[in-house]
Amino acid sequence: MSTTGQRKTRMLDRGEVVLNQATNAVAVASIISAAWIPTLKEASEIAGYLMPILGVIWLLVQIVRATVGAVLGRRKGKAE
Repeated sequence: MSTTGQRKTRMLDRGEVVLNQATNAVAVASIISAAWIPTLKEASEIAGYLMPILGVIWLLVQIVRATVGAVLGRRKGKAE
């Protein structure tokens, strides 16, 4: 077999290995999904409660930052 033929065979072997690993990972995940679905639901519920609160806090931080920046900017302009 030529060198090119050997390279193609090795590439096909690597591709087959990657495909088998991906297939195995999906198969295992589907088998154990019954075990982690309740955990995902709980995490989603917690995130559903926390995200609006965190969003309001972040908005307030941005408003305070912009306000303080504007006030300090005006004071700096008067001082010069």
